[in-house]
Amino acid sequence: MSAVTFNMAGMQGIDDLIQPLDGIRNLKVIDRTPILFLDEFDSRSDNYATLLPLLWDGELHIGHRNLKTGKVVIILAASGDTIQRAMKEAKSMQMAAKPDGSKLIDLVSRINGGEIVIPELDEVAGNRDRRTDKVCIAVALLQHRFGDDLQHIPWPLLRFVATTKFRYGVRSMTHFVELLPERGEDQATICLDRLPLSSSNKLKDSSLAYHLVNEDGPAAIVGDWNRFNEHRTLVRIAVDEDEDEIPF
Repeated sequence: MSAVTFNMAGMQGIDDLIQPLDGIRNLKVIDRTPILFLDEFDSRSDNYATLLPLLWDGELHIGHRNLKTGKVVIILAASGDTIQRAMKEAKSMQMAAKPDGSKLIDLVSRINGGEIVIPELDEVAGNRDRRTDKVCIAVALLQHRFGDDLQHIPWPLLRFVATTKFRYGVRSMTHFVELLPERGEDQATICLDRLPLSSSNKLKDSSLAYHLVNEDGPAAIVGDWNRFNEHRTLVRIAVDEDEDEIPF
């Protein structure tokens, strides 16, 4: 399978769908089962009516063109809770109190696959601890930034990522990683000294302030960082399966 991704948050009109649909059709030509990933499809309620014929008939009329997708896997990704509420309401098999002019219920009725709810990155409940996922994401982002040869990461950095709430999830984590200075050829690990976390004022004056959340304010974030940074332990990325796991 091969995927074509399109973010509907930036869609100005139905004509913008021509490019991803042509990408799907090109994959069909080379005999691959395509996946059409429509991100942020809930960003505008107008999108629901636009997607109805695509989900039911597998085709879309755009201008003078009739774009047929044929067999395709369509994944609709939403970030708000409106879709989840609509699906729950529809499954209750009761009529809505008011007619839904946005065609949302009609849209979800045309979804014949499963639904996947991705839990929040900071969720810790029962047997689920998504702080582990945050650390794995951070390692991947660090390797993308500094190269696959990066083998050691400062423990304070991973500890901070695991316990800090990032306002926009992975996007905010990516911004945090991009603030790290470049690694010199003679450096075995990542330098942490230039991060704007040495004081509340430096944090508030930096772009990082828009990406971190703490109900006790910037002083609490700086305090956590200073406490973690007292232990300059290095964590090796490629570990043997029989090595002990480092707890959070």
